Amino acid sequence: MTTIYENYLKTLEEKDWDFARDMPTYEPGKQHDPVKWHNFSYLDYYDKVIGRPYGANGIGKLREVALLKVTGSEFDQWWEDAHKYMGWKELILDKGKPDVDRMIREQENLALLYEQNGVEVHWIELPTRVGAFGPFNRPSAAVGDLWSVHGGIIVGKYGTLPHNNGRGSLYARWAAMELGIPTLLTIHGTGVAEVAASVWLAEDVLVTGLSASFNQEGLDQFIPVVKASSKGEVYVHVMHLPNYVFWDKTTGSCAHPNVIIAALDLGKVLLYPPAVDYGTYHWLKENKFEVIETDYEDHVNHYANNLITLEPGKVLMHGGAKKTIAKVRAAGVEVIEVQWEEWRKETNKIDCITSKLRRDPGPSFFTDR
Repeated sequence: MTTIYENYLKTLEEKDWDFARDMPTYEPGKQHDPVKWHNFSYLDYYDKVIGRPYGANGIGKLREVALLKVTGSEFDQWWEDAHKYMGWKELILDKGKPDVDRMIREQENLALLYEQNGVEVHWIELPTRVGAFGPFNRPSAAVGDLWSVHGGIIVGKYGTLPHNNGRGSLYARWAAMELGIPTLLTIHGTGVAEVAASVWLAEDVLVTGLSASFNQEGLDQFIPVVKASSKGEVYVHVMHLPNYVFWDKTTGSCAHPNVIIAALDLGKVLLYPPAVDYGTYHWLKENKFEVIETDYEDHVNHYANNLITLEPGKVLMHGGAKKTIAKVRAAGVEVIEVQWEEWRKETNKIDCITSKLRRDPGPSFFTDR
């Protein structure tokens, strides 16, 4: 069976080529001018190299996602033996081990909801679920690590769960081989940036963090590539998130922005204020965002903020977050509820298990309001 990318390459082999039509900057009878190509943006031709545009910048209509099927092999005894180092026991909700068969059904239902809402679902196939430091921690639950911007993939580097380093590279390898999407950046050196935890609020606004999951060197590598992935100006807001751990159930604080803030519509966000620094709250208010506040129980038990923005004004949310869903609907946002009881036992969240590969161009915060 050939891949999507191989099928595209076949069309190139069979194409009736016309130099004047198919070669950018070509002028009949003139020598190639390198200066013109130096000023020709990668964003103006990468879709021809890959076969179609990719990138999930902004909050435009979601068109393509990727998922990885859950299996029982993800719950390895190795994790039980090393739980104090990994923080694994401390992350679960004390509801017992999840039923894998039920998790499979919940994941299949999520895929069906995507398809019913016009989103193409790709299923990732990994060559292994074991990495350099042992079995990966629930790889099906972290496919969001396959983080796509216009033109390619940014591979993060873990700080809070370092044993998972290498997992994102496997996802990126699949994207390159199956879809032809190149890797634009791998966070390197002593940089740390769990990039998939960043949140787009508009085509021109990204929220990321400085926390146990991000350090300044990681942000210094990450932010310029994000800005280069857009033809327009992009404002990147950095949340300063508390604690030296990934997740604190007592307070609801988390090292990942996508557990704390979510885009509901242009200029409208869902926010868990107790975990937000003053600078972020001030920035939201100063820029006149409408802020809907997440209920505490919905936050710590159902990860209400870790949602999927299908398009402006339409979201997928964990169905158990009843109080927060009511608030979001009252704010004029359409909510599709997702049954997620088994997955939540292992703190797995719908945004984290989904790679958002492609969106339509969406609204810009600073020009379209």
